[in-house]
Amino acid sequence: MNSFSSFAVGKAKQFVACNYNGQVIGDAILFYLDDDLFSLVGRPSAHNWVQYHGEKDGYDVTFERDERSAVNPTGRRLYRFQVQGPTANEVLKKLNGGNLPEIKFFNMGELTIAGHKVRALHHGMSGVPGLELFGPTAEGEDVRAAIVEAGKE
Repeated sequence: MNSFSSFAVGKAKQFVACNYNGQVIGDAILFYLDDDLFSLVGRPSAHNWVQYHGEKDGYDVTFERDERSAVNPTGRRLYRFQVQGPTANEVLKKLNGGNLPEIKFFNMGELTIAGHKVRALHHGMSGVPGLELFGPTAEGEDVRAAIVEAGKE
């Protein structure tokens, strides 16, 4: 596994799981949320590989899965919304009630939307402005409704 010595809280990294022959098993984004708290977001193959090796090799680690909606009868623990496009920054400013924090590429920041603290990732893969927003599912409908209202015009 990679060393996380330069990986600070509030950052994200592209994660590629490979077997011992270098063949790709899957890729994902690894979020460093807090000391000893990470979130791996992507296809299940990468999650399965990490959990398998974590358990098989006896690492001091626990796993809490938040499977995608299509295969998760109990519901998601986190919502995840993408606000992106030519007018995304204006919509996000409106949602946040003012200026946006400066968030460097593949780093995270925090916004307040509909009274809720929302984590925001700046990944800008498509080259247009925007952020990926996420937080607890219990707050997701409030945040989604605020995004839709702010983006109406």
